[in-house]
Amino acid sequence: MGNLSAFMRSEFKQEEIVEIEGFDRFKDENGKPVKFKVKVLSFNKIQEIRKFHRIEKAAYDKNKNPIIADGKLVKEIIFDNEKAAENILVEALVYPNLKDKELMKFYEVEDILDMPYRVFTQAEYTELQKRLAVVLHLATPEEDNVEEVKN
Repeated sequence: MGNLSAFMRSEFKQEEIVEIEGFDRFKDENGKPVKFKVKVLSFNKIQEIRKFHRIEKAAYDKNKNPIIADGKLVKEIIFDNEKAAENILVEALVYPNLKDKELMKFYEVEDILDMPYRVFTQAEYTELQKRLAVVLHLATPEEDNVEEVKN
């Protein structure tokens, strides 16, 4: 059996923070768009968030009888992809911190998952989701996709 030290480096347990381009609407005191900071969430953290937004319940036929297959109750799995994406965005975005009480008070929001919709325009939200997907390794950059299609 080999040495496992390659798998036990301390940096593997730390979540990296990266900067991404902000939006022109949010400018610093010098008039330049502020950069956003994103925490590169671990695969495990993303899976936890996804599981939180997944519901399993008994499946029923049209007569409202539970469906049994091979002696087991069939389960219907409902996954709220939109809520999971909102939650991932809120957890990953370090700056601006959408969980900040003062920011939430300013936007008159109680639920952190509503914050992206109050802070960002629809176009900004869509673009931010695309950028986060790349940073979190949930998607490849669009330029890479274009190159793959060309080849």
